[in-house]
Amino acid sequence: MRRALILALSIACGTAHSGDELKAGWTPEALSTASAACTEELVQGAWSNTKREQGVNADKPLTPEIREQLAPQIAAMKKLCACAVREGAKRYTKAEADRSPKDLDKFVADVIGRGVCKLEG
Repeated sequence: MRRALILALSIACGTAHSGDELKAGWTPEALSTASAACTEELVQGAWSNTKREQGVNADKPLTPEIREQLAPQIAAMKKLCACAVREGAKRYTKAEADRSPKDLDKFVADVIGRGVCKLEG
């Protein structure tokens, strides 16, 4: 569940408030990279599930045209990832996250499960 670890911050998450400070190592670049990776993993997982559910050839690629059709759903996944990684980055340093991604994955899954971060759209 590495994708949960990679759930990230898009700058659109807003300004930090008291108690919102990120742990050491979470630079804007690290958060952006993590967000993009998380989003891509979620998109690919959703695409695989869709193909299986609809009986589509499992080898069918996710083309740029299909991505364009799915743009609103992908944008929602990106926001979810941004929120969840930001929450994880408040709890774990970047080095801790890199050392034990399963702990961060579990934390991020819990954040999503509790509704702190939600899939909107």
